[in-house]
Amino acid sequence: MHLGNEAITPACAAITFAAASVGLGMAVISARAAGLDRRRMATAGLLGAAVFAAQMINVPVLPFASAHLVGGVLLAWVIGPGLGTLVMALILATQAMMGDGGMMALGANVINMALLPAALVSVVQPRLAAARAAVQYLGAGAVAGLAVFLAAALIVGQVALFRSGAELAHLSTFASQMLGTHALIALGEGLVTAGILGLLATGAVPSRATSSTLGVARLAGIGIAAALLLALSPLSSSIDDGYEAAMDRSGMAQAIESSIAE
Repeated sequence: MHLGNEAITPACAAITFAAASVGLGMAVISARAAGLDRRRMATAGLLGAAVFAAQMINVPVLPFASAHLVGGVLLAWVIGPGLGTLVMALILATQAMMGDGGMMALGANVINMALLPAALVSVVQPRLAAARAAVQYLGAGAVAGLAVFLAAALIVGQVALFRSGAELAHLSTFASQMLGTHALIALGEGLVTAGILGLLATGAVPSRATSSTLGVARLAGIGIAAALLLALSPLSSSIDDGYEAAMDRSGMAQAIESSIAE
């Protein structure tokens, strides 16, 4: 789902970077208001490391497409929307410097994988605060799936913004490929998110003004999981992810490359 530099136009990059900057500024305010004690920061650091490691492992979901955990909703649900946004933005910036996603597209990636999931969590989570734990986990899973599907729709718009008519010739095919593939990926994201929250057993869902922290044993478990995921990263599938597969199979990538070459 990471967009590269060639995926969007410079004008789109400027707009998304500006929007992401505003969103991150609001996330800083939200995180500070919720409090940044040592245990909460430890939870954020270890869970962020686990999400970073999980994003390095792609698994096949179709013969021509693979996917990895996004984790934006997971982070926002456990450590709060504000801090969750900032941790995911740091993950995305680190990945961009490593060549996974482009620096020019960083603003768009932050919107799609950090701000959008956190915004959905900030709306849904407080409404489930009084529900049973199982309902909360299922609700988080539904939000995680929705976030992936909406991000796929946003990507279609971001890729299309300020493109020429020739570049947009395959847009409808690209959109159908993106939404169809990511409907399946969204289901997986939702199930994994709900399962992880169930394993963490974080207890009551925090309100907008507070955020949960995890005990020492659970933090140690997250750290071990992150290390294991990093060790398994060489086994990641080499099949294109859902976005890359949609770009190639629709002809959109070829159209953009031809326009750049002219």
